Amino acid sequence: MTGFTPGRRWQPAYSPFQKETFGERALRVLEYSVKGPLFGCRMCGNCLLAETALVCPMECPKGLRNGPCGGSTSEYCYVDKSRPCVWYEIYDRSFKWGREDLLLEVLPPLDWEKVGKDSWGAIFRNAWNIGAKKIFTGLLSKETRSQTIDGIFRPVRQPEWWQGDSNYHPPAYTEPASNLQGRLVAGEFVVTAEITPPLSSSTDKLIRNIELVKNLVTAVNFTDNQSATPRMTSWAC
Repeated sequence: MTGFTPGRRWQPAYSPFQKETFGERALRVLEYSVKGPLFGCRMCGNCLLAETALVCPMECPKGLRNGPCGGSTSEYCYVDKSRPCVWYEIYDRSFKWGREDLLLEVLPPLDWEKVGKDSWGAIFRNAWNIGAKKIFTGLLSKETRSQTIDGIFRPVRQPEWWQGDSNYHPPAYTEPASNLQGRLVAGEFVVTAEITPPLSSSTDKLIRNIELVKNLVTAVNFTDNQSATPRMTSWAC
């Protein structure tokens, strides 16, 4: 059990893949010595604690960084029932603290060039570029405090290759993308079917099965790895 993050860390902390300088290694060790006991830090290289109510999402066995999996419950973790669901705890604490709006931001996946390294260095460098005077002045004012803090952390947690936000982005199209979507938008009751794909690259049996039901259903899908068993090879495409 860690200080701020409920449960136990599922996996050990990452180690850096690239060679470090002495200063980088010292900062990484210092950061881990603080955040490890407090948050169960795994040294992901892009810390999201400020967005997740000080509950580290990397304690999730699946490593999910944008919300819970489909098996999430308030009682236990979907993967290990001896542990609480980390994302349930994140949502619960965020609502208690009035920070639930922060959970709308789409956060980036792991950047494997940073995994195993410190997060503090990038934050310090960004704060240095902004300037101590500007940060101090911004923190004094209640109107600009949140914007000032976000200006320090956002460029770090949202790299140029991602740039996620909390805004709604409507689809570029106006017409339904499929017959299924059109009927669902119209509020109609629809029937779909799932067909087991063949174990080979041959699509003959699959096509025959589709022909059998296509006039009875609105849409058909097949699961490539049904019951965790690989089915059709990529050659079938």
